[in-house]
Amino acid sequence: AKDPELHLLPMVAKHVTDEIDSVGICVGTNDTTDMNNDWVDEEEIMEKCKKQAQILVDTAENIVTKNKDVYLIEQPPRYDSEAKDPKGNWARYAKLVNSNLALLAAGKDRIHIVENSNLARLPGKGREDLYKDGLHLTKKGLYTLETNLLMAIHKVRPDLRALEIHTKKTPAKTAPRPKKTSPGVSGS
Repeated sequence: AKDPELHLLPMVAKHVTDEIDSVGICVGTNDTTDMNNDWVDEEEIMEKCKKQAQILVDTAENIVTKNKDVYLIEQPPRYDSEAKDPKGNWARYAKLVNSNLALLAAGKDRIHIVENSNLARLPGKGREDLYKDGLHLTKKGLYTLETNLLMAIHKVRPDLRALEIHTKKTPAKTAPRPKKTSPGVSGS
């Protein structure tokens, strides 16, 4: 979105009710995509990355005043194709937003950062299991992101041991394969 605060604040106002004691905010990397990919004015890029993080922290501070914990989920790492991002700038922008998020939220009561470093690639290895196209997460990638959130919640609230992921996006369990048998031999 060109102006994330125009979408985030109304969504929070609509969905953060008295019945909820914790809020997780995960913002994708679309705002990063909207940035100039030429890294022309470094100061301008740094300011835009800081603004993205500041919007999230400001929103979290507003929610915390309602006696709720807020989990700010880092942007997933980006791995755009070389054709789309020849200089790798969008990946750098996402890292800058995440760095600013950690700095701006540091020491704030009831605001917690959810790290997504386990979605990162190992040097020389792809993450096709987690990314469809270097940007959008697969079902396993979404499951990993959700698990990161649940682990962060459990760290803050160890009394919530019964947390389970209830979503359509989690990988479906597959039925065990039937044993192969030779013709005329029954399996046990």
